Amino acid sequence: MAAESHCRAAHDGQAWEHGFRLIAAYGNWYGKLVLELLVQDLLRLNPKFVLEAVPNDPSRSAPLAYVGAQSDAPEPDDLLRTFYHSESPLADQAGFEGEQLNRWLDAAQLEFDPQRRAELYARAVAEAERQGRHIVLPVPDLVDIYAADIAGTAGPLQPGGGLLWKDLRRAEH
Repeated sequence: MAAESHCRAAHDGQAWEHGFRLIAAYGNWYGKLVLELLVQDLLRLNPKFVLEAVPNDPSRSAPLAYVGAQSDAPEPDDLLRTFYHSESPLADQAGFEGEQLNRWLDAAQLEFDPQRRAELYARAVAEAERQGRHIVLPVPDLVDIYAADIAGTAGPLQPGGGLLWKDLRRAEH
């Protein structure tokens, strides 16, 4: 298991042997759920790894905060800039530092050569990983499904979205 091997190697094995305690803040029910799942996974990995999930309190700083985003477009810059650039809306929560990180992201955004662009993004991601301010928790993309032969909805079919099945009907072409 990759996570275990990384944890065993961290700090020359000291983290695995002695464990750690980390406080993580969440801002909503979804963040709480994600952190509670991470708590369970860490405890299964090593009972000496203690993660405490607490509600976000602006007067108290926490070394880890759950921050989530979903890309608007199939564009690497959309997510990488959001998480890693010091001028992004999430900069104060994500906490990444360094003018070089900003320069790589700025240059990649303007680069037309796909290979050069990928190199710049790879450098930015490597630097963000080196700073170690995040744990990547990939989640499946939400998928909006539309059907041309159904009428009665102006948007995607989503649970709790206010859509009533009685309003759906076969579309007339």
